[in-house]
Amino acid sequence: MENYYTKKIVIMRHAKVLIKNRKIYANELKDAIEEYDVTSIDIYIKNKNELLNLSNSCNYFISSGLLRSVESLALLDKKADYIDKIFAEVESPYTRYKFIKLSLYTWGFWFKLVWFLGYSGGSKSYKESKKEAKEASEILIKLAKEHNSVFLLGHGIKNMLIAKALKKAGWSESTKMSSKNWGYGIYSKDNILHNVD
Repeated sequence: MENYYTKKIVIMRHAKVLIKNRKIYANELKDAIEEYDVTSIDIYIKNKNELLNLSNSCNYFISSGLLRSVESLALLDKKADYIDKIFAEVESPYTRYKFIKLSLYTWGFWFKLVWFLGYSGGSKSYKESKKEAKEASEILIKLAKEHNSVFLLGHGIKNMLIAKALKKAGWSESTKMSSKNWGYGIYSKDNILHNVD
């Protein structure tokens, strides 16, 4: 007789980072990103009970190690069992040219857009990042097999790429991945447990 059991992977994005969305020149984006990486998060969570229930349904917790990932996990009363920078956000391209002054988030948006279109400017390319996300998904699958359910507190675009890799590997998406702060996706896969009679 064969019994089925389900493995679960939850992928969540961190809280909002409390960085001032000021106007900068294009060549200042690299420094702004470095500042973003060491800036703390907004501790308010609108749907905290929902997120706590979701995190409490998992057995094993994973973080990129970046401050916003670690602090967000702590707000859910959790500490990472496994930390790996492979789960960190994809690198943003940058330039040495000033161009015009735009808001930090506007420059971030435009540089990510041209990154998707093939410009990597000092960062890992889209192709390289997709390969890294596939490797990250394989780590999640391995950990899910060992611990039944795992919870990743990660980052916007990297989470989306990992989610695509999980679906390509045959995992079902019961909740579509959201790239918003505190957004999440839920993935599962049935496994066969063979009984020996």
